[in-house]
Amino acid sequence: MSIDNVGLLSSQWGGGFLLHLLKVTRTRFDNLWLAILTRNILRVTPLCLLFLIPRGDPNASLLPTEILGPKEEAGTPENENIELVSLVSSVDESYAKISQEHRILTLGGLKQESASEQRSV
Repeated sequence: MSIDNVGLLSSQWGGGFLLHLLKVTRTRFDNLWLAILTRNILRVTPLCLLFLIPRGDPNASLLPTEILGPKEEAGTPENENIELVSLVSSVDESYAKISQEHRILTLGGLKQESASEQRSV
């Protein structure tokens, strides 16, 4: 079972047990406010445990350098200049070309439909 499943299962059982202790049923809601207040307080309690998280540099390496081994150079050098070329010369030209192709396909389909209708008559 994963930690998520254990957390969900324990929270559902814990909530049901709390409602049972407070005697909240389908028809009796007298202590529902207390159950809601308890739930809200329990949701905030992990903030009290933040001091347990160690302070450190997030960019620091967790493993010692002996385990990591020597740094190897990547296949492509970082200082190589790469020229990027635009695949579309203009958005307006591309849109015009696409809309023209769409009109041709639509008109072609209409011509084929009208021809088939004439044949069936």
